[in-house]
Amino acid sequence: MKRIKDSIIKKVIISIYALIIILSIILLILNLDVFYVSHASSGMIPVIIYETYSSLETSLFYILIALVVINSYFFLTKALKRLKFLRILIISLSTIISIIFLLLLLVNPHFLIINPTGNAPTRIINIFPGLIIIIILFIAFFLNTLFIIQQEGYLSKYAIALTLFIVALLTSHAIHESGHALFAILSGGEVIEFYPFPIFKDGQLRTGYVSYQNVPPFLVPLVTLGGEILQWITILIILYILLKIRTPRIITVFLTFLLAISWLDFPLYVINNSLGLPHWFVIGCAHGDVIQFTIQTGFPLWAMLIFASLQLLIGILILYFKVLKNYFSIRIKIEEKSTPLIS
Repeated sequence: MKRIKDSIIKKVIISIYALIIILSIILLILNLDVFYVSHASSGMIPVIIYETYSSLETSLFYILIALVVINSYFFLTKALKRLKFLRILIISLSTIISIIFLLLLLVNPHFLIINPTGNAPTRIINIFPGLIIIIILFIAFFLNTLFIIQQEGYLSKYAIALTLFIVALLTSHAIHESGHALFAILSGGEVIEFYPFPIFKDGQLRTGYVSYQNVPPFLVPLVTLGGEILQWITILIILYILLKIRTPRIITVFLTFLLAISWLDFPLYVINNSLGLPHWFVIGCAHGDVIQFTIQTGFPLWAMLIFASLQLLIGILILYFKVLKNYFSIRIKIEEKSTPLIS
């Protein structure tokens, strides 16, 4: 009876995924209008362009298809079956990604347009059936994937991990902005505005914002890089705590998330901004602190790219040798011991 029930559930899940893909492809073929937006050249300059974008011109449809294909593969083939946690982690991340792109529709749809006619900030003025349908499909994908996590028995752990991840993300941005404010004060300046959390300002969603005055010109580059300096200090403190101090599991998970986000802050700033991309691919400044620092000091961008690549590589090596490799080997040994020799 259980096998029949599991088989029915599996067919329902795959059917929903298949329907999402089919409808997304149909929307792309029909090239329906998605939304009508206003573009401006900068936050304080009046609107200069109004434009309508179709399904072929927005990334939502391509992203949704990619997410469904990835999740279907891991669900159908039971890929990484012996590493169930990693498989669920990959599926879980796709739900977070889907939420991020839906939020971008509300706060900054500019990053969802493949080739924007105008510049950010971009605001939705009117919506068309294409947008309504794709939002429904995203919600269906999210609920379907969430149902898989529930069936695997990871829903409560997923909810806790997602909460800790969001708190770690907000904490990392607060640390970054605090770094700017701290070095502005240490440089003899005065902080005028301090927002250590995401804020909608000048028509754009900012992950944080600090403005200051009376900082000596020769110390301005130090304030510009202050966010990264405090992030590096944070990384060292977290590494010390994780390696030297025993903490409750929930604190360890939170610190691990915070370490990963803080570690990626500098490399993504340098690499993405050098390619003209936002800090966090779809959100954040595309001309951030590090680029401004190189302009202010004349420090070569290629040197920053080398430093960023090294930090990224070291992070990947630490992740593999200190976390994933040990976890994989332990899980495999446990499952090999629990697997009967004759089935």
